[in-house]
Amino acid sequence: MAVLLFHLLLLLYLRVPVRVIATALCPDGTSAPNGSQQCCPFVELLADIQQNLTGTTSCTDLAKNVLRLAFHDAMGASDSLTSQGQFGGGGADGSILVFPQETTYAANEGFNLTVFLLQPFLERNPSVSPGDFLQFAAAVGLATCPGAPQVNFLAGRPSPTAAAPDQLIPEPTDSVTTILNRFNDAGGFAPAEVIALMAAHSIAEDYHWEVVNLRTPFDSTPDVFDTQFYLDVLLNGTVAPNVTDPTMFSASPFNGELRLLSDAALARDNRTACTWQGFVNEQTSMQQAFGAAWAKMSVVGQSVQALVDCSSLVPTPPPLSSTQNSATFMGGTTPSNVQQAPACTSAFPTISTTSAMFTPIIRP
Repeated sequence: MAVLLFHLLLLLYLRVPVRVIATALCPDGTSAPNGSQQCCPFVELLADIQQNLTGTTSCTDLAKNVLRLAFHDAMGASDSLTSQGQFGGGGADGSILVFPQETTYAANEGFNLTVFLLQPFLERNPSVSPGDFLQFAAAVGLATCPGAPQVNFLAGRPSPTAAAPDQLIPEPTDSVTTILNRFNDAGGFAPAEVIALMAAHSIAEDYHWEVVNLRTPFDSTPDVFDTQFYLDVLLNGTVAPNVTDPTMFSASPFNGELRLLSDAALARDNRTACTWQGFVNEQTSMQQAFGAAWAKMSVVGQSVQALVDCSSLVPTPPPLSSTQNSATFMGGTTPSNVQQAPACTSAFPTISTTSAMFTPIIRP
């Protein structure tokens, strides 16, 4: 007891400050996520999104479309326009939800319904900026897709002030050089980061040029976030695109699957082909690379130092099942069908084969 009293007196004499750790609370009395009250509005928003938008049990069409919308919004930035004294766009600021003219841009065709469906969420959550809402909804939606990474979410984006300029979204008919230059101009993305971002096409589907009553995916496993996409695009295309406007697509290996011209080009260009091949059957590597590239994409045009990390609110995506964890040669395809770029001298990954055929997906 005397020893304890001595130490207490010594601390008082030396005036050693006692550190008091304050726990931030949300208005409802619960602990603030990550210790920041700026994250509090996203607690209720998470429940709203899961109940009324993306669900929690499957990788839905709407969850996929919100992710694509968030990408298009973030790409609305141009360093070159800014350097010329013009408005270069606000990047990931949610302007596509606020300024109707953006949905009239050719690259944003088909987004009108999605933007309309998202408006009530903005109205119910007025303390959340459009940019924060869109990026959070994309992260929550992606978390419903098996195999996806748990992406970061930073909050605090200011509301958009103007519509992003037109012609900033890469088109499927663009050359690889044009695509790489556009990504670099938007946010300083390196070619390897561009290829990592293409992993989003593993859950992508086309809704605007397909034959009636079909939704046409870009790989043979469109409801899981996996590396099958990187394998499928490397296969020799033998089936012409069954669409009303084929100008954006090249031949694919399976009936009922579409291949963007840009994906085919990126997979075979010497500047990007080896990174593309390197993701085949490398699920963890692909997840990590996409997660890092998406974290960068989600803050394009923003002052990162002014944002607060609320990533703890993003749900953990379900893992792939044991039968989904590896890419597969399916429908009679074999290693001989792979179009490996000459620049990639490393051996192609060993992939199992299956006689199962890819079945086109019928829209509910």
